[in-house]
Amino acid sequence: MFFSNGFPAVLPFTVKFEGGIPIGIIGITLHDLPSVVTPAAVQGLRFGDEVQAIDRTANLLDRLGIKTLIVTMHQGDGTLGGGPHACNVAPGIAQTIATTATPKVDAFFTGHSHQQYNCSVNDPAGNPRPVIQGLSFGRLLSVIDIKIDKKTRDVIRSATVADNVIVTRDVTQDPVVKKLVDDAVTKSAPIADTPVGSITADLVRAAPPSVSSRSAMSLRTRSSRPRYPTTRRSPSPIRAGFGRIWWSRRPAPRAPVWSPTARPLRCDRSRTSCRPSR
Repeated sequence: MFFSNGFPAVLPFTVKFEGGIPIGIIGITLHDLPSVVTPAAVQGLRFGDEVQAIDRTANLLDRLGIKTLIVTMHQGDGTLGGGPHACNVAPGIAQTIATTATPKVDAFFTGHSHQQYNCSVNDPAGNPRPVIQGLSFGRLLSVIDIKIDKKTRDVIRSATVADNVIVTRDVTQDPVVKKLVDDAVTKSAPIADTPVGSITADLVRAAPPSVSSRSAMSLRTRSSRPRYPTTRRSPSPIRAGFGRIWWSRRPAPRAPVWSPTARPLRCDRSRTSCRPSR
């Protein structure tokens, strides 16, 4: 992602240290982002090819002596069914990126398509590396355990284990992540609590008999939160986990329409008065 003058708009990577070993994490957004957001959101920005961006950043990190490289990208594939541990993936852009990007990358966390898969693909050098996605709505946590050779500072690919962990929501909250979420809720409250319009009738799922089922997809309120990384402190081998946090879509009663960043609505029993939940 670049400004129109060619300068990078954001730092394309971050570096974490575990046991004294640097781990490069490369962030990639989708090339066609302007087609899925409002023009104002990307005004003055340009988006390049994903593989070129990965290769360019990986080569830079490699020159800096950072050999363990992980990609997190907002790009994913569809599936043909299967559970969280299956790799029944329809051929798509994520698999193409994972098989053609530089062999210096050791693992791919993917997103965007809201699917569940846990795959292993060969890089251009013929070595396997995981490509994983953990559904949506916070239902899965994608975890990749890697083992790093302390001499080469690179990943021992044969020891890599990837897993999609089912989120049961019956565990103690992580205080660091909870504080991160609470701070985001507090900071976004002035925007989230501002009405931007109103609707005059309930928006429901049911369609009039004369309307086809395809064209009768009702409008539904949706609010979304950014994805937050979940890290686990432990000695080598390294474990990295990334969860996706989304809020559900539901029919909306007649009520004010809140900003796109609003939190889920909480309505009274009559369902005629609603405000964002806190």
